[in-house]
Amino acid sequence: MVLLGAFGVLMAPAAHANAGVPMLFLLSPFLGLSLFPIIIGEGFLLSRRTRVGGVQPYVKSLVANLFSTLIGIPVSWVLMVTLEIILFWPHAMQLRNLDETSYSFLQLACCSAWMDNVPYNTLSWRIPAASIVLLLIFFVVSVYSEAIAYWLIDRKSGWKRAFHLSFQLNTLSYLCLLFIPVWLFWSHW
Repeated sequence: MVLLGAFGVLMAPAAHANAGVPMLFLLSPFLGLSLFPIIIGEGFLLSRRTRVGGVQPYVKSLVANLFSTLIGIPVSWVLMVTLEIILFWPHAMQLRNLDETSYSFLQLACCSAWMDNVPYNTLSWRIPAASIVLLLIFFVVSVYSEAIAYWLIDRKSGWKRAFHLSFQLNTLSYLCLLFIPVWLFWSHW
């Protein structure tokens, strides 16, 4: 720990104030606050779809959502940042020759995990737009990771049923999650 602290102090002069916006950290409070209502809502819908009563559907929903929240979403975010660093950053200077609108949308599509070199005056629309892009990617990751969790909990139902349930439950949850960033994005215009 002492060595890590010393390294941080020694590297401080080389640090830049504009290191970018790590979108996962901006979305985490929103996703954290929505986790409990999502678990309850998906548990309720799961009990209706499977016709199983009691706490079992809610426990399945809790396990599946914790699996996707604690493993699936962070892993996908790290992969997205890695791809951004490998694919976009080396070509960023050449891409700046594009017109501003094309560059902005390309940067938004490729760099929604970590927005780097973003003009401060455009953050009011870029943060909600990047949130929408990330939520769409997190939707896909959640469908697959929660399907794995549902399948591991109840293998006799089969992968196809687990995937179908996960897709239906996450579709409803992510439609609700998308409401706020979509509203923020459109309220900017």
